Amino acid sequence: MKNRIVLFAFVLVSFAFSSRPSSALQQKPSTKKANFEIGYNEAWFGNDYLYSMIKTFDINYVNKVFADIKSSGGDIVRMYLFQVRQGLVINQFAPQTAGIDPVMFANIKSMLDSARAHGLRVYFTLHDADAMPAPPQSELRDYYFNLIHNKFGEADAFNANVMTPLLNLLSQYQDTVYGIDLANELSAAIKNQYWGLFDQFDGPRRWLKSMRDFIRTQAPWIRVSCSAMNTADVEGGLYSDLGLDFYDVHIYNDKGEIPYFYELCDIVHKTGIPIIVGEFGQLGQNVDDALQSSVTLNLLNNAKNQCFSGAIAWRFDPADVVYHYQRSDGTLRPAVDVIKAFKAGL
Repeated sequence: MKNRIVLFAFVLVSFAFSSRPSSALQQKPSTKKANFEIGYNEAWFGNDYLYSMIKTFDINYVNKVFADIKSSGGDIVRMYLFQVRQGLVINQFAPQTAGIDPVMFANIKSMLDSARAHGLRVYFTLHDADAMPAPPQSELRDYYFNLIHNKFGEADAFNANVMTPLLNLLSQYQDTVYGIDLANELSAAIKNQYWGLFDQFDGPRRWLKSMRDFIRTQAPWIRVSCSAMNTADVEGGLYSDLGLDFYDVHIYNDKGEIPYFYELCDIVHKTGIPIIVGEFGQLGQNVDDALQSSVTLNLLNNAKNQCFSGAIAWRFDPADVVYHYQRSDGTLRPAVDVIKAFKAGL
């Protein structure tokens, strides 16, 4: 989400995965989930999107945020890792991916220790597709293109030098890791033509499957997904039959409705693969306690009363100027009471 208005433009891009209109059948519930889980997106600490796990990492801030998330009804915290190559050691020549910065590696471990101490499970997002540059060519765009297509062996280097040590570390925290999101809102990378104009369905699926298959060989216990900004992407089959362990959709509107919920639940019931709302929030850009509270309550009720297994609110940190659930003075907005009351009623 990242509080950037441009992201909402991506809603327009559904790549013709389905010609059916968004379902208006919110009143037609499926079987309830007894083990519905709730969390908050922290994503990055404070307002440092680029370096909060390296240059500005502060374990005292981490401990406070995690304690506050737990006391605010959260059991899951979603965190980004390598957005815009944060924490990666990059060589000048391809393959460029040489490893994880030792400082980053140590901070991931410290963050996991904090999450464990506060009774939270961490949902890691590897890449942020929203930050993968659009044309024209640039050094960063070339890197991501090579990574996605394993050009010059870039994906092999990333898997060997980054994913293997990361998965080995996470294996020490199996009680604390919720799962891995391969890329935040993959439709952004599709829109930015990382698979060209004529391979926008099968191309992303090949990349997802290759990443999912590699993780399974190294750490079969870890649940893997890839988050979708458009529920239509999941409904249209972009994420189907790839070995993903759960689906993750992101939903922003001012009513707390779930587009395509009926079709999504049909997929879940037929495949047995769970689905969560990995991000949710209002669409309006004004700080509005009443709107945030109503969206939060409606979304949670709609998700629970349908086939969803959980929902993760965007975003806890007060540095987010619109979507924050905690104010900069440390007090909590009314929507936190909505979440706590909802959790108490599960």
